Amino acid sequence: LRNDVTFSDGTPLTATAVKDTFDDIVAAGAKSGSASSFVGYKDTTVVDDHTVRVDFSKPNAAFPQATTSVGLGIVSPATTQTLYDSRADGKAVVGTGPFTLASYTKNVSTVLKKRTGYAWGPASLGNSGAAHLDTVTFQIVPEASVRTGGLESQQFDAIGSVQPTDVAALTSAGLSLVDRGNPGVSFGLSFNLGHSITADIAVRQAIAEAVDKQQVRDTALNDLFNVGTSVLAKNTPGWVDESAHFGYDQAGAKKLLDDDGWTVGSDGIRTKNGQRLSLSLIWITNFGPNKTSLELIQQQLKAVGIEVTLTGSTVPEFLAAQTAGTWDIQWGNLSRADGDVLRTTFSAATSKYNIADADLENLLQAQLAAGDAAKRTAIIGQIQDRIATQYYQVPVHELTSIIGTQTAVHGVTLGADSRLDSLVGAWKASS
Repeated sequence: LRNDVTFSDGTPLTATAVKDTFDDIVAAGAKSGSASSFVGYKDTTVVDDHTVRVDFSKPNAAFPQATTSVGLGIVSPATTQTLYDSRADGKAVVGTGPFTLASYTKNVSTVLKKRTGYAWGPASLGNSGAAHLDTVTFQIVPEASVRTGGLESQQFDAIGSVQPTDVAALTSAGLSLVDRGNPGVSFGLSFNLGHSITADIAVRQAIAEAVDKQQVRDTALNDLFNVGTSVLAKNTPGWVDESAHFGYDQAGAKKLLDDDGWTVGSDGIRTKNGQRLSLSLIWITNFGPNKTSLELIQQQLKAVGIEVTLTGSTVPEFLAAQTAGTWDIQWGNLSRADGDVLRTTFSAATSKYNIADADLENLLQAQLAAGDAAKRTAIIGQIQDRIATQYYQVPVHELTSIIGTQTAVHGVTLGADSRLDSLVGAWKASS
């Protein structure tokens, strides 16, 4: 550890603080949201004030990247000594960053205040000293149209989650965009193999061939978003192109279903042994284009005789439905700048997909245990091959994060996970 870093309460960043943070996360378990990063975690040892050693009972090659994520941010002793459930308002969370928390009002706003004395910003962000901005206010504005209108009317300096449909209007108005593709699992269709219809690989392959990914991207999004080529997005370390398995072939999809014994009924929907080819699909309403994408996919699947019922909901409602297991298909993505996202998504120990595939499970665990980077990359490629050939997931499009800013705003960047960086290098020109 550097020997010149302090927390905002003035206490020094030491190896003890690192140990206490990691032990705190492990003790919190599911409450922390980062438990999956500590697979095989044994303990953390304080070697001296500025040296810490983390030991595992089995290899965890994804842990170094995980330490760069928000969930593993090092916090001060004052924070770890506060009960985990008492930190919800953020006031007890003390870090080493360029800002401190001035106020937090749930579902309304968060205000950050410049920290004086900060002097260890990453050189890559163009400022290793104190932040240029005195304060940063994050306002919660759920409606995309209100965000866009507020940027156009100069009510906001910057907005997040710019919708694809608003990109042209913002650029035409002379406003600036910051965009970056999200690494991790692409937006796509994942299947519940605990249900008889979706457990049938012929049905899953037919769905893959019936979905025109290019049409979905072009209709619901724009060319800032990549068409899906694999379960992983292109800028994820270890990505391989699996698009040969996901070509659009409506006639091929119909033949697969014909050969599998699904016959077309009078209403155009197929049946087999008295069972209707009707599937339920759940999705989260937190990304505007989801609805347009899924309604188009619903039409494309109906064209080959597959009926799909769409159920969109909030994140808590989605998670409850996911756990209940009453769904057949799930639509979504997961951003992370490491191929271990495949393990946390598809491993039998953590997923809701009911995949009983020893070959896949062995590969998922092998990549985590591979200390050699080249070997690990090769295994991550094999995992993508296995998921593609078994059609456990049908990639449709990748996610791109888009921020809109006033032309006077500079230095706003997206990090490796395509989330907003620390803003230590951000500044605003005077009008």
